[in-house]
Amino acid sequence: MKDLNVQKILGRGEINNKINITVDKASKRAIEKIESAGGSVDTKK
Repeated sequence: MKDLNVQKILGRGEINNKINITVDKASKRAIEKIESAGGSVDTKK
């Protein structure tokens, strides 16, 4: 597992690989793109 120290995931660009990620914040569009590629987003709240 890699800790990249990312504060927020944004929905710019394309995603082609399935990833599962845990972040503090993610935009709605970023979550949609990750989930449409078969991945998942877990936001810490």
